[in-house]
Amino acid sequence: MDPRLYKSAKSGDVCFLKQLLNDDPMLLYQLTPRENTALHIAVQFGHNNVTDEIYSRCRSLLTQMEILLYMSLQGLAASRLSLIW
Repeated sequence: MDPRLYKSAKSGDVCFLKQLLNDDPMLLYQLTPRENTALHIAVQFGHNNVTDEIYSRCRSLLTQMEILLYMSLQGLAASRLSLIW
């Protein structure tokens, strides 16, 4: 992920984020080494203004997060069931 994008998502700097995304909207699809998007980072640090801006530009990222969360919960449930049996 572009370090400028990461920094703006982490710090909550929505003005700088808008500048970056106006120059290159595809930045939103970049991932951190842990495979997080800028949306993940903004949510993690509680920056609703950044979260709203990212979501308004790329709603598919939220869908991707929901799918990953669902898959993670399924995996967790399956592993817990195997411990019980």
